Amino acid sequence: MLEIRQLQLNDALAFERFQASLLAEAKNNPFVEPFVTTITSFTQFLERSKQCEFSVGNSAWSIFSSYYAFIDGEIVGKLQCFWQSDKADIKRIGNIGYITLASHRRQGIAEKMLSFALEQFKERGHQKVLVTAPENNLPSRSLLEKIGGQLEGIVRETYRGQDIQLARYWIDLE
Repeated sequence: MLEIRQLQLNDALAFERFQASLLAEAKNNPFVEPFVTTITSFTQFLERSKQCEFSVGNSAWSIFSSYYAFIDGEIVGKLQCFWQSDKADIKRIGNIGYITLASHRRQGIAEKMLSFALEQFKERGHQKVLVTAPENNLPSRSLLEKIGGQLEGIVRETYRGQDIQLARYWIDLE
């Protein structure tokens, strides 16, 4: 059974395994690298994650919440919800980021994570959200269209030092 929630202190080993899987995949998949996190203290990581819900230290960036998808105690996906749509970074790359481990793709996990995220945005009073996907990430783009995303267009962005083409989708929440 899939459970979507924030990390807890007893999730340290599951998080390490999740990050190791992402790191291994990042060697061959450029879409994964932004989700790999190097940490030295899981406790400090949890504290920083909680802090990011209130302040991120840069006025151009949005506060955000991170959620993880668990199956039988193992993390199989990550979801980030960026709450402040008026921030410059969100206007460029969108309100939601998500990834599912390669071993768990095409099982409906990303769709469930996105549905969870959309409910969170509705509860916070948002009327629509922007979600982007690299133009050539066809599985992600198909999923966004499946859940009601309307393609605004394709734009060139510089992200983490790389020029990429992003497909921009708006999802109405009303």
